[in-house]
Amino acid sequence: MEENRRLDPNAPLRSKYREKKPFPTAYKRAAFRRWMYDRNLSENTIDGYLYGADAFFRQFEKLSQNALRKFVERLMNDVSVKTVNQRISGLNKYLEFLGKKEWRVKSLKVQKSYALDNVITVEDYEYLKERCKADGNLRWYFMIRFLGATGARISEFLKFTCEGVRQGYLDLYGKGAKRRRIFIPQALRDEALPWIGERRGLLWLSERSREPITSRGVSAGLKKLADKYGVDRECVHPHSFRHLFAKRFLAACNDICLLADLMGHESLETTRLYLRKSTAEQRAIVDDSVTW
Repeated sequence: MEENRRLDPNAPLRSKYREKKPFPTAYKRAAFRRWMYDRNLSENTIDGYLYGADAFFRQFEKLSQNALRKFVERLMNDVSVKTVNQRISGLNKYLEFLGKKEWRVKSLKVQKSYALDNVITVEDYEYLKERCKADGNLRWYFMIRFLGATGARISEFLKFTCEGVRQGYLDLYGKGAKRRRIFIPQALRDEALPWIGERRGLLWLSERSREPITSRGVSAGLKKLADKYGVDRECVHPHSFRHLFAKRFLAACNDICLLADLMGHESLETTRLYLRKSTAEQRAIVDDSVTW
């Protein structure tokens, strides 16, 4: 049974996506939403595509190739290239829904980054763990441990169960509704099981409401820890630990094909993106290597 949370296609959108004013009748928004739902797209993916199409129809009454060009030109003057491409992606999905693939807009080219910054260092990872444990904050100690030792996406991390930790692996539906197996290392299991005790069900629940925690809650909690312990908050976010896992695993086990399987990547090129060195690491290597 699929564990990935799906939205009700007839339910109102979450507050941040609710329209400020009625959309033009030419915008087949409800049908577009159901079309994506029927194709098993995740809630976040559907929201993202809707957000791009919504942005267009807040400015234009009708869809035309001329309006599409004007929309992209306006975006280029107001937002980053990444944001422009996100809006274009939503529009192109809407055009696919309408059967107008020939109208699709080309994404803007983004200059490739050859450095991977805003990723937590091994030293800061170990420091955060030590401080949380020393302060008796075992909940966050283990959250950081599980993020750094499994390489899980945040959507997968939120689905971890006590039973899965006991058996040493979890079969979860992650990005693209694809199932993959996430292993729980033995050392982590041995340390976590006494803390888990007899609990069952989801591993991560809100301490106050006992409801499942959210990705936003995890991100906010990590930022608070970073501020409290004097760690660069820009480097302390859930996805940062996934990068850390990839780099440390490859250093310990030089098998990029196995790493790609563990990360849930279909392409080795995607895996290689996680292995780029930070600007500081690049500088240190150049300083140590270039002596002439």
